[in-house]
Amino acid sequence: MKEELVSGLLSALYGLSKNVFNAQSNTQRIKHEEYTVIIKSIDNILLCYAFSGPSYIASKKIKEFSDIIVDSTHIWNIITDPSLEMTSSELKGMESIVNDIFI
Repeated sequence: MKEELVSGLLSALYGLSKNVFNAQSNTQRIKHEEYTVIIKSIDNILLCYAFSGPSYIASKKIKEFSDIIVDSTHIWNIITDPSLEMTSSELKGMESIVNDIFI
């Protein structure tokens, strides 16, 4: 339930920021105190990255991650088709990609 609420909140913030700022980009930033959330939209899928520090590096990281998942037909199909599930080895592979890029 909490994940659905957070997802709904981020979707609303993304939509609001596009409307308020009339942004043409599919990447938005939300700043709160020392933290920033970058929200990138890819075909109605929102990727969110919360961080503190410079946003240039974070923007590169989220772009790199989005390029990887879009370029991998198999991963993209699993993400966009709710009837498909990742196997444990696919989850470990995805975790490795996330760790390599973001950690």
